[in-house]
Amino acid sequence: MGIGRQTDTNCPHFLDNEALNEQHSMSDLGVVVDSQLHFPEHIAMITQKGHQRANLIHRCFTSKDRSLLVKAFITHVIPIVEYNSPVWSPNALKEINRIEAV
Repeated sequence: MGIGRQTDTNCPHFLDNEALNEQHSMSDLGVVVDSQLHFPEHIAMITQKGHQRANLIHRCFTSKDRSLLVKAFITHVIPIVEYNSPVWSPNALKEINRIEAV
């Protein structure tokens, strides 16, 4: 995976005389980043996990006490959504709305 604008995309990289496969995105410490240093895949992944976890909390708790559900949400969903947020901090309104929807 090259980072930034690549002028020569046909330049393969080798390791022990074997060509390496080109990757368009990769995960490092749980944050998925693409070759342009953008994070749309990461945001899609965390919003999906956040929605799944929030729905699971809603379905599994027999008590519908608002304070209990809020505590469960803060404990189990917020850490997923906020993990390493200073690194991938969104600046596009579309990405911000996706995160806020959780």
